[in-house]
Amino acid sequence: MVQSRLARESLIRLGLVIASILVVLLLSELALIASGYSYTPLRIQIQYKSDWRDYHVFEDSSFVSDSYLIWRPKESSAVFNTQGYRGKDLSLEKEPGSIRIFTIGDSNTLGWGEPNGPNWPLYVGELAGNVDDRITVVNAGVWGYSSFQGLRRFEGTLRFKPDIVLVSFGANDAHQVTISDSDFVKLGGRRLSFYLGRLLNRLRIGQLALAASDKLLVRNEERLISRVSVPEYKANLEEIIRLARANGIQVVLLTRPYLGDSKDERWWKTFAPNYNAATIETAASAGIPSIDVYTYFKNKKEYFSDESHFNGAGHRTMAGLIYQNLKPILSARNGS
Repeated sequence: MVQSRLARESLIRLGLVIASILVVLLLSELALIASGYSYTPLRIQIQYKSDWRDYHVFEDSSFVSDSYLIWRPKESSAVFNTQGYRGKDLSLEKEPGSIRIFTIGDSNTLGWGEPNGPNWPLYVGELAGNVDDRITVVNAGVWGYSSFQGLRRFEGTLRFKPDIVLVSFGANDAHQVTISDSDFVKLGGRRLSFYLGRLLNRLRIGQLALAASDKLLVRNEERLISRVSVPEYKANLEEIIRLARANGIQVVLLTRPYLGDSKDERWWKTFAPNYNAATIETAASAGIPSIDVYTYFKNKKEYFSDESHFNGAGHRTMAGLIYQNLKPILSARNGS
């Protein structure tokens, strides 16, 4: 009986302590709100504005977390088939004389989210298939992907024996973040810090705690970097070219289209021209074809749904541009 009574008293005291703490926190929260206090660390500002990786990894139902790719398509979800590509499943067995074209890129390659939504790889397949039904175009684009992920995505396509690969990156590579893609993978993602950061940032008392921790732990102003630096971007493209050549695959590099210039020094479009220039330079150095998609669509607002994504007409026009540039390559493949 004595032990039982002592246990109850201990629980009551613990409950009172917890209640007192909650009351203090609540009063502190209300006081901070009343005073107009607000603090948002740069890392959280950027996370909400420019860094979509946490969303794709932890919240987007179209993807699953992946220790190598950061995130990958969830098979048979949204627009993805059982192999994680857009469109019909592809047989591992390749028909003699058939030609497989893989498109590796980001959201502007994958296209709209509806099952039959516009996407230029689909339309390239239609144009090519009207001439030769042995040609298959596989859309291997992924929303939010950088060249870091694109290289790894390309590695996964090799089992399907592509003949031609079209590569389009540079937009997500240029996004300003506080941790690069390569370091993101090394640290195994940031599930705990992601949710903890969001919780703290939603509460004024949490913002106060973040301010205190930044003052103690972040001695210098937080540094912004690109998800993939320009030298890393070129190295990723060069590795795709090396792997492709080792497997008898023709690579075609595409510059990334977008509208306008940036008025914010932290916005990705401030840095995007460097990636498009690197694309052209890498192709020229390697002696492979490139298509300057950016220049072709520059200032043509009628083809865009926003600053960096095609509308339906844009996807159709892009397909025509790509197909015209592919014709000589396809003719060489067919020996004509």
